[in-house]
Amino acid sequence: MILQFRSKSNTLSLLLFLSVLNGFSQRIETDFNPGWRFILEDNPEFSIEEFNDNSWKELSVPHDWSFEKGVRLGGDQGQGGIS
Repeated sequence: MILQFRSKSNTLSLLLFLSVLNGFSQRIETDFNPGWRFILEDNPEFSIEEFNDNSWKELSVPHDWSFEKGVRLGGDQGQGGIS
């Protein structure tokens, strides 16, 4: 009787483990690259939900805002290690 209970318990534990493992193995890939716009300014009006950003530059992510100013010695690019 005890052996039969352990067998059922082990089987249920194994099934639970496999179902949890299967749940973690599922993934959804979402391409959020298209449709980004950028402007190197700040304005409280930018947070308005219906704001028209058609004049902003269309770009792909990842994007580094510091390159909007151009690459220059001592610029904002953060190249590190260069004095």
